[in-house]
Amino acid sequence: MGKIRKITSLIFLLLYIGYYVSVSFFFHSHEYAWGTVTHSHPFPSSTNTHTTETLQLIDNLTNTFVMGIAVAFILTVFSKLKAIVYNFYKRFSLNSLIGCSSLRAPPVYI
Repeated sequence: MGKIRKITSLIFLLLYIGYYVSVSFFFHSHEYAWGTVTHSHPFPSSTNTHTTETLQLIDNLTNTFVMGIAVAFILTVFSKLKAIVYNFYKRFSLNSLIGCSSLRAPPVYI
């Protein structure tokens, strides 16, 4: 499990770095009749014209990547929170306070 987690973490880190570089360099804006679109390419483009379909693809890829980062972050936070709650429960559970793990009730004398 540890090896898979390290590989997954490395993949997410490389994706994030690639996305950050992609949106940080060569950004520019396009003016259209319906509005302005600002985006970037990981490479400089001399012929920089985009159709509506390519702009929609850029938007979908950006949204997918941002949602993937958000899901990875939320899963990481919840796994850490789960570990904290489990350790708290383990430390302060009734069995650890009493010092026994028997589920049998004490005998009753009538």
